[in-house]
Amino acid sequence: MKHLRFDMLYFFFSKDKENTDDVKRLGSMHPQKAMKELGITYTHATPQSLSDHWWFWNCDNLPERLPPFLSDLNLDPMECIGYGLSKNDAETIRDFKSV
Repeated sequence: MKHLRFDMLYFFFSKDKENTDDVKRLGSMHPQKAMKELGITYTHATPQSLSDHWWFWNCDNLPERLPPFLSDLNLDPMECIGYGLSKNDAETIRDFKSV
């Protein structure tokens, strides 16, 4: 399982050649809709409004290559309590077991 970060401002600041029409279309969607269209499942989504990011926890069904607006989220959910996660949410994310 991976945790992912969805950068909502990627397109405004990036001059990357990877900004194809499909990448622009997906990146301009609401993050949860884009994840659904990509076929990525997750157990919890945490908005980070001050930085225009979303954290998606316990992601599964990842494409072989992630779009440029998605990156690995190397955070321990227990260290994110108070930053959009309650203690209960963090424990549920930490203890999740894929079937």
